[in-house]
Amino acid sequence: MIWISAALVFGLAIVGSFGLGQFRKSVRRRAVRPGEGEQVLLTASGLSARVFVDRDLLAGPRAGTINRSRIDLLLSQDRLLVASHHGRLLELTERTGGSVRSTGPNRLVIEGQRPGQGARVRIEILCDRAEEWARAAEGAIHTSRSAA
Repeated sequence: MIWISAALVFGLAIVGSFGLGQFRKSVRRRAVRPGEGEQVLLTASGLSARVFVDRDLLAGPRAGTINRSRIDLLLSQDRLLVASHHGRLLELTERTGGSVRSTGPNRLVIEGQRPGQGARVRIEILCDRAEEWARAAEGAIHTSRSAA
């Protein structure tokens, strides 16, 4: 009887973990959905990242801690969207500014101001095509770009 209970608890934990992962993935995908007629240049999904904020965000990352997360990116001709399981973290446009740069092999750093909450957000992402992302963002939304 104990083995059946243990197997049931273990099975429920696995199903719950899978369900939570799928929910988080759907939140990320909804947050980077392109607008009607928006021309998408680059997309990436499920990238490993560290998110740093200078103040706690409502229902989001906490200030003063390293927030590890999975990130989805969407770059169109007019904007760069960055989302985690908390929803949209950043939206960089020519008007809002921000920076996108490659700081080394497979390392992309995106910084900007969170709209509505006034928090500075820095996202360090492990990305196979970091230099391509930085170059494309510079051309699409006129952000600063530098390679270290």
